[in-house]
Amino acid sequence: MTEREQKIRIQTIIVISCVIFAVLMLAALATNLIRLAAYKSRLKKLEAAIAELDRAITANSSEIDYKKTDEYIDRYAREYLDMQDENDVTFKEEE
Repeated sequence: MTEREQKIRIQTIIVISCVIFAVLMLAALATNLIRLAAYKSRLKKLEAAIAELDRAITANSSEIDYKKTDEYIDRYAREYLDMQDENDVTFKEEE
């Protein structure tokens, strides 16, 4: 093999190696772009879920505040626990 043929062979190997490297890099880029799109889609879904939960928290805040009051506790005790205030008068039916 002459020196010229050897240079051409080395150049061909280098060019083929560069092409293979470029193809691998493009494949990796395509894979990462697909993953990025999937992550962005998931991020949008999670942000929507967070917004929905924030709305639910806001909506329930007034109910929670009301349930912390003595008025609610008193009403709940009377309706569900059959409890009475000490000043209440109880009337019973005669049988």
